[in-house]
Amino acid sequence: MGITMDNIEYNEKDYFGKLVDKIFKLLPIYEGKQRKKPLEIINPSNAYLNYKKEIFLLTVQLNGDYQLYQDQRILPIIGSLKGMEQIEVGHHNEVKICVFNLINSIKFIIDGK
Repeated sequence: MGITMDNIEYNEKDYFGKLVDKIFKLLPIYEGKQRKKPLEIINPSNAYLNYKKEIFLLTVQLNGDYQLYQDQRILPIIGSLKGMEQIEVGHHNEVKICVFNLINSIKFIIDGK
């Protein structure tokens, strides 16, 4: 379904599909993997700062999207991301579990379930 507000098109499948990509990207960021060739791994402290920054930016974007589109399905995603901010260095399994649970939740939205 596409909605136009303030001349901005909101296509649910595209929006939530891109959101899945952004959520998935949190895992390699937490792991310290950079997209350079050859692959470069940064130290855990810097990786953690990048992870926190990425979650912050994603949360800001989702808050703005919620204000613009008033789509209630965005709110639990924001809540999950805020919770993920509390995960500390050395808790890779927790980040992995949260990332994949969040992706599965968003896929349910995409599939209309």
